[in-house]
Amino acid sequence: MIKKLLLFTAFAIATATAMAQASGGFASSGDNPFGSTENIDDPVPEESINRPRISLGIKAGASYCMAGNPDGLDLGMSGNIGWQGGIAANAHFGRRHAGSPNGTGWFGVQLEALYAQRNVKTDIENIKLTCWAIPVLGQVFVTSDLAIELGPTFTGVISGKPKTMAFQNYQIGIGDIKGFDIMLTAGVEYLNKKGFVASARYNLGMSNLAANFKSKVSSLEVSVGYLFTLSK
Repeated sequence: MIKKLLLFTAFAIATATAMAQASGGFASSGDNPFGSTENIDDPVPEESINRPRISLGIKAGASYCMAGNPDGLDLGMSGNIGWQGGIAANAHFGRRHAGSPNGTGWFGVQLEALYAQRNVKTDIENIKLTCWAIPVLGQVFVTSDLAIELGPTFTGVISGKPKTMAFQNYQIGIGDIKGFDIMLTAGVEYLNKKGFVASARYNLGMSNLAANFKSKVSSLEVSVGYLFTLSK
């Protein structure tokens, strides 16, 4: 499943990039795709170069995490509020039509590096998981500012609290959880030309937290931030 997800995502991003490069089009409808009768030494107009708009900045927000009970343990697990924050980089390709600026096309890619606190309630004691997360998302812009996102989020647990949690005759080592997951992420993002960014996403957990704690964690999250344009 994980291999198929990675292959699908790589294929989708590669296809989006190729289509974005091809979608730049010609400077005007009168351009000849097979050549020009004008002097070939004439410089290419600056506005006809199909460059992506590259942005880099910060994002932060809140999340609502959900998890199921591990096999054989009815801990009464339910959702709880957490948070995440970090850096984000965006490449918005192409031009939507001739005459529009670069970085306003149909396709983009977003990469983030986040530090997250994921919290889950139980009937015994609340679980707090400190995690890292790296979303790698392909984007389809339905307008020049609003995109639908899909791709994997690579995530892992750095530490867990409480260190141990007693349940009947079990001692559950929450502090020993060092799980790794590739979550399937889908959502929407708004990114305007001034740099304001806001997103809403759902992250579907695909793997158990640990071999001795077979529970998948999923989350809903909203974030806002600001991205500085590096090239356009």
